[in-house]
Amino acid sequence: MPAEGSKLSYRLIGFSVPQRNDSKFEIEIAAGNYERLDSFGKHIIQCVKSDSNRILAEVPAFGASYTWRVIITDKGGTRPGFALHHFSTEAVPIADTEKMRLRGIEPARIY
Repeated sequence: MPAEGSKLSYRLIGFSVPQRNDSKFEIEIAAGNYERLDSFGKHIIQCVKSDSNRILAEVPAFGASYTWRVIITDKGGTRPGFALHHFSTEAVPIADTEKMRLRGIEPARIY
């Protein structure tokens, strides 16, 4: 997860991969849509490591495409060759600060 080709309306992404005993997990995220590992490797924007098979990561922008993969390391070492997966974030008009803004009319004295 996220499912291949998903169009998400949020930037905080929950990644979930199959659990393997005594394994460590790393999610690599690249900005853009890539099919080849060499292109993917040149555009990695984030690596998140975890002992859990469920990882949260934040991507930088709405209206963008991303490619990700998981690297699972167990007692025997890293297992290479995990597939590349793709998702995108949709442009959300209410989150676009060029289109929507909040203006405080009265000060919040209590807070």
